[in-house]
Amino acid sequence: IGNRAFKDCYSLTKIQLPSTLTSIGTSAFNNCNIKEAILQNVEIISDSAFNSNPNLNRVTVGTQKADVGKSAFAECRNLSELRVPKNTVFREESLLNCVNLQVSDFSEYNRFDRYAFGKQWFNEQPAREPIYKEHIFLGYNDLPPVLSDVTIKDGTKIIADNAFYLMSSLFRLKDVRLPDGIVTIGDN
Repeated sequence: IGNRAFKDCYSLTKIQLPSTLTSIGTSAFNNCNIKEAILQNVEIISDSAFNSNPNLNRVTVGTQKADVGKSAFAECRNLSELRVPKNTVFREESLLNCVNLQVSDFSEYNRFDRYAFGKQWFNEQPAREPIYKEHIFLGYNDLPPVLSDVTIKDGTKIIADNAFYLMSSLFRLKDVRLPDGIVTIGDN
């Protein structure tokens, strides 16, 4: 589906997509009123693809892997069920303000950018403290000048992409302790 193909079609409440569809373009269904999306073979959900669908409550992606673009489901405040395959990648702000979503229901074996749940939300977390979203370690929004050791808390399963990105104090990092049960360590 091409970029902005159905953007601002607020009366659009139902979509039935063919199994041959593998990609949804940027803002394709942005600002619609879709309630459910079944994406059988879609591997690419581009930036803002379903952004601002206030009644979207269920999404199923049935491929081997998927790439969920920046702000793809942002502001889908009623989204409560997200079924994705293992190895799905969630980009920056892809799940911004999805307040009814339980991360533990879909996160294992997937990758998350440190800002997947929102850059502002991330930056509002306590400074110099590790930031977690359920069992995902997202990183720090501010670090002490020297960070020589890091201990990831028990129960953590995923370390987000960019969790330690551009942290100059990490050049002095000497000791990282990871708990049993880690299944994914992101890039950078």
